[in-house]
Amino acid sequence: MRIRTFAAIAAVLFILAGCAGGNVRYRETLETWIGQTGDDLILSWGIPSQTYTLSDGRKIIRYEERRKETIQGGTIYMPTTKTYSGYAGMQSYTVTSYETEKIKYPDTHLELECITEFVVSKEGIVVDWRFKGNDCR
Repeated sequence: MRIRTFAAIAAVLFILAGCAGGNVRYRETLETWIGQTGDDLILSWGIPSQTYTLSDGRKIIRYEERRKETIQGGTIYMPTTKTYSGYAGMQSYTVTSYETEKIKYPDTHLELECITEFVVSKEGIVVDWRFKGNDCR
């Protein structure tokens, strides 16, 4: 149980570390496309995963990125304090020992994705964007 908890915490911290500054920078990058042409966007980002044409003539250009990553498991050593007490004859005693507990944790497998969509006006200009996912950077 302790090993799974540690692995889950490590995975969450890994994801948060990647997102901490990443989303701000990613938003800034996307914002630079407002006012640019959809053609320039495609020339820069490559062929989109999907393109939708809305009934009013606007287009949604969608980019999807998915990947899997493994965080290698390992061993950590946790300092622990253990206290033992009892009686030796009529005399009570307490002994405190300082030990190191060896904890092994398994590999953590992550599925990472980023879906980014740009809205292009019927005149061909990028007018909006949105994204979702745990790997947008």
